[in-house]
Amino acid sequence: MAGAINTLITALHLARSEAIRGGVNAALCPSVDGRNCTNGSNWEAGYLLYIDRNANNKVDADEFVVKIFEATNQMRLRTSPGRDHVRYTSSGLAPGSNATFTLCHVRGPGTPRTVVISIAGRVRTSAHMPGGGAIVCPAT
Repeated sequence: MAGAINTLITALHLARSEAIRGGVNAALCPSVDGRNCTNGSNWEAGYLLYIDRNANNKVDADEFVVKIFEATNQMRLRTSPGRDHVRYTSSGLAPGSNATFTLCHVRGPGTPRTVVISIAGRVRTSAHMPGGGAIVCPAT
């Protein structure tokens, strides 16, 4: 669990840093092939960080993949509905709504966690959902 959380937080910090440093949009998205984004909230097969110059939420031929993050073994990693990308602008903001990642062990016990990204681009972890409720882990 700690490794998956740390990897995700590192990816989010790196995306924000790349956006600010380069004066561009940087985005994270789920990916099964390490080159293209997949739609949906399932990130456990892996995800990638890329420079999204035109902010169209896909990796175009002229856009650079900064880093590929491997599958989260034995973990379920899902985002809140409607957030199949986390994009940072050159000012470090993460436009849209707050995004919540839920991390759960595949095989049962363990304490599920959330990683929450605010619109301001800040990242925090919690043992609860943003509203204070219990974390519900997806069945599959």
